Amino acid sequence: MNRIKVAVIGSCASRDNFNHHFVPNYKDFFKCVVSQNQMSMISLMADPIPFHADHVTGDVSNYAKLHFTTELEKSVLYNLLINDPDYVILDFYADIFTEHGKLINR
Repeated sequence: MNRIKVAVIGSCASRDNFNHHFVPNYKDFFKCVVSQNQMSMISLMADPIPFHADHVTGDVSNYAKLHFTTELEKSVLYNLLINDPDYVILDFYADIFTEHGKLINR
């Protein structure tokens, strides 16, 4: 059986549908080919900001560095093109918390 390819840009409320801790057998049906956590619509459509993850210091997980870097680079858009998902789930819950004049909300 061919699994359905999904991409998720949004909050954990959407991404957790494709997390084995919450839905143990989701991989039987779906393949999550792109995931971008908590990216606002404003940030998604803004120009990329040059950045290197090695500039992040302190107690920051590799997961957090990856998502921060991909948000600044806007590489999620390229990843959508090359991974060709069957469905794209957009969840802009993060936009609720975007302060006036700011592009990134973390």
